[in-house]
Amino acid sequence: MNLSLLLLSLSLLAVISISPVPIALSAEVAGEAAAASKGRVFAVELELQADVEQLSDAELDNLALQVAGDLSLEMIGPVANFRDVYLFREKGVIDSGHPRRMEDRLQSHDKVKWAEKQVLRSRHKRDSEVTLSFADPLYPQQWHLQTLNLLPVWEQGIAGRGVVVSMVDDGIDYNHEDLAPQYLADGSYDWNDNDENPLPRLAEDIHGTRCAGEIVAATNSVCGIGVAYEAKITASRILSAPISDAVEASALSYKNQLNHIYSNSWGPWDDGATVEAPGPLAQRAFREGVAKGRDGRGSIFVFAAGNGGQNDNCNYDGYANSIYTIAIGAVGRDGVYPSYAEPCSAHLAVVPSSNTRDGIFTDNIHDGCTGRHGGTSAAAPLAAGIIALALQVREELTWRDVQWLVIESAEKVDPGSRDWKMNGAGYHVHHMYGFGLLDASLLVEKARNWELVPPQKKITIYSRDPGAEVYFEVDGVITLEHVTVTLSTVSSERGAAEFELISPAGTASLLATRRPRDTTREGLSGWTFVTVHNWGEESAGRWTLRARNAVVTSSSLSLYGF
Repeated sequence: MNLSLLLLSLSLLAVISISPVPIALSAEVAGEAAAASKGRVFAVELELQADVEQLSDAELDNLALQVAGDLSLEMIGPVANFRDVYLFREKGVIDSGHPRRMEDRLQSHDKVKWAEKQVLRSRHKRDSEVTLSFADPLYPQQWHLQTLNLLPVWEQGIAGRGVVVSMVDDGIDYNHEDLAPQYLADGSYDWNDNDENPLPRLAEDIHGTRCAGEIVAATNSVCGIGVAYEAKITASRILSAPISDAVEASALSYKNQLNHIYSNSWGPWDDGATVEAPGPLAQRAFREGVAKGRDGRGSIFVFAAGNGGQNDNCNYDGYANSIYTIAIGAVGRDGVYPSYAEPCSAHLAVVPSSNTRDGIFTDNIHDGCTGRHGGTSAAAPLAAGIIALALQVREELTWRDVQWLVIESAEKVDPGSRDWKMNGAGYHVHHMYGFGLLDASLLVEKARNWELVPPQKKITIYSRDPGAEVYFEVDGVITLEHVTVTLSTVSSERGAAEFELISPAGTASLLATRRPRDTTREGLSGWTFVTVHNWGEESAGRWTLRARNAVVTSSSLSLYGF
């Protein structure tokens, strides 16, 4: 039997059966077969002397074969669910008039009740889904929105409604026509000038407005649109003057029942020589935020991973390098990390941002627009906006659930990069890309039916053995999330030191890479490194910490999970 004709009949009548069992094949192949066989298939209802139910399949087949033999046709088989209607194919090459003559010949056959040449017809879905269109003039240039796969989410009416994002930055021009509809004065504060008006006041106070536009820019005829254009935005102005640990902590915990997500596009200097962690109050703000924020579900802290490039490492930035934060890196429009991107084992994911050719289009102060926003400063707000979409769908997600969803919905980019590895739980992970590029549609869909994670457990193992290689034997079994190593070292040059952690599953995390500008002779004192590369692995077994160009004087391993 000719397969292409069988496929043709499928495209015409949905299912064809050679025997009583219908056969289904790919629509792509069926379309090709139909094109090749157009005008050569006939449906024929047999003229029966008895009720069709009284005849066997074999008797009906014999009758159809008799018709086929009389007219030199090929019998394909019965049409599914119509035992007395058969499909026939005309053999050989025919001229344009021949099918009509064959149809007449079939009609005149004494074993044929009626015959009809099969014609392909288009059918159109009558769904009510509306394809969104936006009047915002910069929307066609907002390439990053397409990269993040947002349109399928917006078409479901999901745009961050009911979610509040706090922009911790240098203020927001909340009078901007694109931002005014989404701005919440309640939940906002100017920590630099100690008042409730976080408007930009310095000439360089443009950063927060640009970041805010990425998240909540309205759908109107101004500039572009935000990832979560129905979410609300608040402002904590902290970056317009030097600040204390107390001010930083206040901003990161301000009204944490109203503010759900804290978007932070800042951190210590990206000079390749700084090692700096949050102060004790800011660390407390993180701990209490995840424990008490959002009615106990946990505040979501999103941080830019940093712009120090290959000569820096965000594991030396204690804000990105924290179990309580979501460290977001950048990938260029060309699908590879830009020159400013830092390696880091604490990266969770990347989102689109600028490279040497393309910038991010967003709002600017004084009702302006810009296409010159970029760096990981532009990346963190996009991730915060995507998380706002997920919280609209599932407000009960905890801070740890959100981190799981980021990992589960990240897609591999730059697949030829040699740093990609599969960890012991089957996740692909990379020191520049984390678990990959966020896919907004996938994250939101996974959030709908996500099973909330159990309470967090922690196992800590201490070692006082100095050396270049330290072993930790772990008996307890948990499914891993974050793994941290806290250590003190001596070295002749801190930036030459490299540290690698190898899990029982064989997954190697580069906790620290060379930083040639970090020439101090001081070692590390109680510094904590974070890796997410063991996510989903089991904890039990031997863990190995290896140091190069340094000696570890004391260390501990902490395993978090459930």
